[in-house]
Amino acid sequence: GENWSFSISHLQILPSQADLEKYRTNDPALIAEEEELKKYSVEADIVEESTSDSEMERIQQQKDSVLEEIHVMEVREEQRDKANQEREEHYKEEALAHEEQR
Repeated sequence: GENWSFSISHLQILPSQADLEKYRTNDPALIAEEEELKKYSVEADIVEESTSDSEMERIQQQKDSVLEEIHVMEVREEQRDKANQEREEHYKEEALAHEEQR
């Protein structure tokens, strides 16, 4: 089996440098993607650490507001689809009745 060595830092288990090298990404496309993900991760941490509770609450309220708008739009879309379907059925019934009268 493989032997793993590690150290504990801030209650995290970290791989040894040798293991990091062993499993390092070598594909250039994946390296670029990895760097991009690291950048977003660091940015998210910075935003989270530097954002006050009141700002976080305001951001959450904005998110909730957007989600509510999306929900309202979905409900309206469902109602519109149902009305269109009912209208279509009504026209079909009228067309059938008209055909039967001939």
